[in-house]
Amino acid sequence: MVVVLSEKDRKEIFNELTSEQIRVIRKYVLDATKSELLTKHFMRGINWELVDLGYDPLFKKKLSKRKYNPTLYCSACGKPLKYQYVIRSLQTGYVEILGETCLNQRTGISLNIAKEVHESKRVINVFQDEILLLVHIGKVFPINMYKKIHDINGDVGWSNTFRNRILEFKRANLPLFHKDYSKLEIDWDNAKKEIELEEKENNLYSTEVNRRYIFLSRHLKYIVSKNRNLFSEERIKIEKTISEKDIKINEGINEDFAKIPEFKREELKNKYIIPFNKKLRELRKIDNVDINSVIDEAIDDISGNITQEVDDFVEDKHYKIAECEKVIQEVNKLAKEVNDDDKIYKIDLNNDIDKKLNFYKDYLGKLKIKKTYPYKLRNSLEKDEILYDHDVIDITFIKDELNKYVIDSQDEFLMDYYLKKQGYPQKLKIENLSLEDFEDKAIEEQRKILIYGILKVGFAKIIYEFEQEVAERKEKVNELIKQIEVMAKQFFSSSNYILNREKYNQNEIFYHDEDYSKIIEELTEKKKELENFKNELAKYPAELINDLHLTGRTAERIAKSSFKIKKNYNRQFQQYKINLSLIWKYELLIRYYFEKYKSYHKGIENYTFDEFISIPSEDEFEKLDGERQRNKLTNIRLLVALTNVIREYILKYKVEEKVKTLNALKRELEGEHFIEYIRPNNDELGDIEEYYADLDKNVNFRQYAKDIKELVAEIPEIQRTFFGEDAEVINVVKYLEIAGSPNINPRKKAAAELSNLKKKLDIGIKRTNYVWKKPEYVTLSKELDKIIDKDISIENSDGVEVFKQIKAQSDEIASLLTKEEKQLVEYFLRKHKFEDINGKYIQNIHSNITVEKIKNSPNRKIFLEYSFLQLELGKYIYNYSKKFDSDNDYINEIERIISMDGKFSKDETRLKNSSYVNTL
Repeated sequence: MVVVLSEKDRKEIFNELTSEQIRVIRKYVLDATKSELLTKHFMRGINWELVDLGYDPLFKKKLSKRKYNPTLYCSACGKPLKYQYVIRSLQTGYVEILGETCLNQRTGISLNIAKEVHESKRVINVFQDEILLLVHIGKVFPINMYKKIHDINGDVGWSNTFRNRILEFKRANLPLFHKDYSKLEIDWDNAKKEIELEEKENNLYSTEVNRRYIFLSRHLKYIVSKNRNLFSEERIKIEKTISEKDIKINEGINEDFAKIPEFKREELKNKYIIPFNKKLRELRKIDNVDINSVIDEAIDDISGNITQEVDDFVEDKHYKIAECEKVIQEVNKLAKEVNDDDKIYKIDLNNDIDKKLNFYKDYLGKLKIKKTYPYKLRNSLEKDEILYDHDVIDITFIKDELNKYVIDSQDEFLMDYYLKKQGYPQKLKIENLSLEDFEDKAIEEQRKILIYGILKVGFAKIIYEFEQEVAERKEKVNELIKQIEVMAKQFFSSSNYILNREKYNQNEIFYHDEDYSKIIEELTEKKKELENFKNELAKYPAELINDLHLTGRTAERIAKSSFKIKKNYNRQFQQYKINLSLIWKYELLIRYYFEKYKSYHKGIENYTFDEFISIPSEDEFEKLDGERQRNKLTNIRLLVALTNVIREYILKYKVEEKVKTLNALKRELEGEHFIEYIRPNNDELGDIEEYYADLDKNVNFRQYAKDIKELVAEIPEIQRTFFGEDAEVINVVKYLEIAGSPNINPRKKAAAELSNLKKKLDIGIKRTNYVWKKPEYVTLSKELDKIIDKDISIENSDGVEVFKQIKAQSDEIASLLTKEEKQLVEYFLRKHKFEDINGKYIQNIHSNITVEKIKNSPNRKIFLEYSFLQLELGKYIYNYSKKFDSDNDYINEIERIISMDGKFSKDETRLKNSSYVNTL
């Protein structure tokens, strides 16, 4: 197939390609073809050899429109090139990379020779244009054909050159030359025919499980089939031997290859397998092949040598791999903890194991430092601050301080790390430095040693103090553990109540505040569990306790029949599943009676509670031996029996009480002719915890409705009682509709809102402490009623400045009032009816108003009026209760209070109200 494109078409198609596709075309199309032409155009006797020719297909395209920058340049003049000539001096070996003009000037090679090379590009274009046209019409690499050949090992005969070319075209997703594609089709057809022959003989390996490497059966059976001198019995016997050896050899190679990384497999395939398979193909062309010698060669020289090399490789790498895996395991743990890194690091056996091991060791060291450093030194001082703490730096003082703060080797390591971060990479042994040696050093060296020493002292002090804190934490944890174990010993046969007891001996858990807080929380919870159990055990009815004692002491006889044992276990297991939620909820109670009476039950007297609580499934029980089946049957019978006692207690006391509550609510809400709820029989209930939760939900569903109705009636009465019959009560009637909702969540929400509203009202009433009802305030209260009955309206474009002025005066007045007088102010503020922007009246307001509220709230008008009324009430109460020594004092005080109002005249705000004029 000959295809010739115009230069314009080539440029357009090249512009569509990726840089990788252009690289592959240049390598396998231009370079491969031109290599045949390079020496043809250079006459013998010229002192230069043409070794390469470069070509940029997009040379004339603007840089802004190219997908990649020019890559071909002249080494002489530096200009970008369309054609690049790489030549070598035959005398000196010196290489020049030149353009056409510089080629002529530097070497004397005529332009005619260079033009002949250009003309020979037509030969190159024939191959190049075939690929470009296929790309232009949408063709890509034939991946399906490649996979089919690869899956059936049809590529084992490929040369390295052909294989590399196919793989590069595959990575670039380029279509193949027609000759290469034809070879793929032929290889696929040949391999398929051979496999079809093997399928007929049921001798095909599954490539999903064991891959075939040596194709002994395929080739030797073909050779045997050509031998006309064999009787059929001999041929069948030989073919059977071939099949058996083929399977054994390939199984051995698969087992060996499973032990080694990919790069080692490829090495062994290239060394042994590929050459031997080529030899097998060549043997097909030869008559009188010695089948036994070929099989021996496959077993001894191929499979045997592979096994030997694999064993040597594994033995050599075993310890390094194990060490690397251990380090990576620590890295994964610390990376998640320290860096919050979810990445899972894994050992890559395809890479250099020594290099990887060193990398992960270094990384692990950094992670350990990062984990420890921020916590142990979280309060460490900066360099300047440490130096600032020591006005007089003395080498003797430094040595004394270092001897005072003794730290361990791990902390020495951290100290060195800290000092390195501060700019001291080398460790200085100050402790061993005598005063005479110190004084003999230069001034700069002395200063360096002193600064280093002060830093080390400061750091050592921080570490020492932290270690003291750790010791205190450890003592507190040990004390908690001791208390828990003493309590556990009171109820159980062993004090081993805390799981993973050994983890509390690790110092690292005391280094971090989060870990320590978590430990204290865990242990406190454990202690609380035991304390709660102790209290609950004392509260359980005597009937339940007696039944549990009796059940724990009663040992039932186990049948000898295996059939009866299994049948009994299956029946007990069904009840166990029903009671599972009870087992977890009453775990401590069950544990108490198990450990108290386990000696009464043969076969489980040595069980721990964890073993007792671990119940195998029916299928798992089937796999146990006879003795263990009997023990587990005893186990599950006691567990179910104890749980059934608890179940009966819940039904008799808790469930019955809940049913009574439910029916009482139904009677109250539905009337005397309500339909009474009757609970199912015990055998029909199933999971008792699930049933009780549903019953509780049913009770709550009705309780919410009852609460809503009661609160809707109570809340208005509370307000009227508080403020009088004409009070502006909050509209809560709307909640009655929600009380009839068929869903529990709206009822629950409405009941909660009403309950909070009532609580808020109650708090408001209590805050005023009914001070307005005291006899001494009767007259004053009447005057205050007049103040709040006056119309108060404030017009203002902003209101913020007015509020600030009112607030300042109000705070001043409030500071002069007694507690009871402040309660009077609050009561009458709550009692006043404020009109909002919609004309609706609001009562019972008590708020701490700020400038931000004034700025951002749509209720700005109410807030201003509230603040103004608060000021008016405070002024009146203050003046009413104030006692003066003379009339002049009284007049002066009145004038001072009146003068406050004059402060409002400074802006354009207008207060429309007769009450704005001082009423005193």
